[in-house]
Amino acid sequence: MIKRLKFILIFIVISLLFFLLLGITTDIIPTIFYKRMIQTSKLDYVFLISTSIMLGGYLTMNLYGKSKLGKKEDVVAMGGGITGLFAFGCPMCNAILITILGTGSIMFYYDYIRPLVGILSVCIIAFSMYFLLRNKRYRIF
Repeated sequence: MIKRLKFILIFIVISLLFFLLLGITTDIIPTIFYKRMIQTSKLDYVFLISTSIMLGGYLTMNLYGKSKLGKKEDVVAMGGGITGLFAFGCPMCNAILITILGTGSIMFYYDYIRPLVGILSVCIIAFSMYFLLRNKRYRIF
């Protein structure tokens, strides 16, 4: 019982840390440092919360569990987190996207596929969690 409570507590703390870190850096949580050029939508909040929960769960399982896996799942989960940043971050504030696509293309093309990128990021993290849990030597409790 104490191990489960400890696992849940670690999960909540890590998920909240991811929520604050990702939310403040993308200005979904308003700060005085800068302002988003594009207003936040409800989907931005949904993808921020889901990405934070999924990354918190993955990291908790990785830290607390006894896994004998390699680093492939870690790389996949990190890719899902970065994809999540592209999903709920401000596309006009992202220098990488502006360099690759240009401002006109971002507003015309990329803004419409951002929900698909968010779904893709959650699926990527879920995929890495599945492979982490599929390992028969993995034990949480």
